Amino acid sequence: MRFTPNIRESFPALLPLLVTAAAFASTPIVTVTSPANNSQTTSPVNYVATASSPDCAQGIASIEIYSAPKTVAYTVGGGQLDAYINLPAGTYNTVVQAFDNCGGVGKANVTITTTGESQPGGFLYTVNTNPYTYTANTVYGFTIVPSNGALAPTGQGFVDANIGPMSVASDPGGYRLYAGDYISGDVFGYFIDRSNGYIFPVPGAPFPVNYSVTSVKVHPDGTGALKKTGRNPSASPAEDGTPKFIWLPRMLERP
Repeated sequence: MRFTPNIRESFPALLPLLVTAAAFASTPIVTVTSPANNSQTTSPVNYVATASSPDCAQGIASIEIYSAPKTVAYTVGGGQLDAYINLPAGTYNTVVQAFDNCGGVGKANVTITTTGESQPGGFLYTVNTNPYTYTANTVYGFTIVPSNGALAPTGQGFVDANIGPMSVASDPGGYRLYAGDYISGDVFGYFIDRSNGYIFPVPGAPFPVNYSVTSVKVHPDGTGALKKTGRNPSASPAEDGTPKFIWLPRMLERP
């Protein structure tokens, strides 16, 4: 014998709650104006989108770009998105998804094909740390979009630094990057891949200087602070040798 419960008779108070929840559910509306769906482009790819939620008076909380399932490539607060992301050559079924402040979620699917990365206008790097706990110590790289100077995070993501990085500088040719650390009193060196901006530790890094480093600079000719005669550095970092860095230690004043 099969027993089929009557939900209306068994749980008379539950049905109105379910109906009420469904009636007030909100769904954000996502409009993507760039890139066009099923388009072909070079990387970095410019994503421009807006989101609204007519049924949620509190508005949009954030918009995210998913470059692959469960892979968030970019997040911005609010209902406006204008950002560049780096995508290697290939076809991507990306998703632009918005979250409102009422628990609603809306999305737009954007399929694109990238033919490779355009020639970057350069790279920019930041050092990041929590000044209270000295955790999350990283270097983060960006590609400079040559047409307008906008920044697009490189595909590498965060790269580990030491304990408390506070400054960063590159050699004149853009082959190496140096990050000064205030807590450990050393300088961390990286090689820069000039094709995509990725960085990799140089042998022997970090280099102790026994001071709290608050600023790092590289000598203008890239060969060191003690050179007295100028010369033009070659296009090859191997010929130039390893450029020396200048650290500028500065201790915090005690009360």
